[in-house]
Amino acid sequence: MLGLQKGWSLKQVRRTLAQGTVGEAIVAILVTAIVALMLAMPSAVANANPTRSGLNSVVSSLGLASPASQPADIKHDLMVTEILRAAAQNGSLIELDAGSAQVVAGVNRVVVPADGDSLAWGVIKITDSESSPMVNEFIEIATSEGSLYFIENMPRTDSSGNLIFAVRATRYSTVTTVRFSVPRLKKSGEIDIFFLF
Repeated sequence: MLGLQKGWSLKQVRRTLAQGTVGEAIVAILVTAIVALMLAMPSAVANANPTRSGLNSVVSSLGLASPASQPADIKHDLMVTEILRAAAQNGSLIELDAGSAQVVAGVNRVVVPADGDSLAWGVIKITDSESSPMVNEFIEIATSEGSLYFIENMPRTDSSGNLIFAVRATRYSTVTTVRFSVPRLKKSGEIDIFFLF
């Protein structure tokens, strides 16, 4: 068991994996497998279950044995594209006009098994009026149920203007609301995710 703890960011999870016996190469292979799966099967990503067992089956089915060759920013951009594509299909896509900026948010799936392990991946993307990314923008984000994780340590946009997050399911059927706000732009929104048996 990896000893993951509630409240850890995904960066802390990745660091734990890299420092453990699994090593950095395995982490890179897992990330590559997820990106390859997202590119190969866009409709499957909307229903994908990126749990540890799901990742293991992806790695073995794709037979990937080499570490990632793309920088993390490119991988994140591909992930953002797939999440927003799935959000447009599942109805969770939110577009907020802040005059000098635009905020786009969504999750890859709105129905998640209530198994305590499954994740819904989400993104909040902020661009200025010329469609350039707004970097290091602080975002207040919380969920009413389930555990919230971030790719980076803090809820701020990355170099592409994205905040990528995940919500881990509960072990009981419920609806969780992901509430977010961009204080500087005075814009906020919410997305409902259903955890069902």
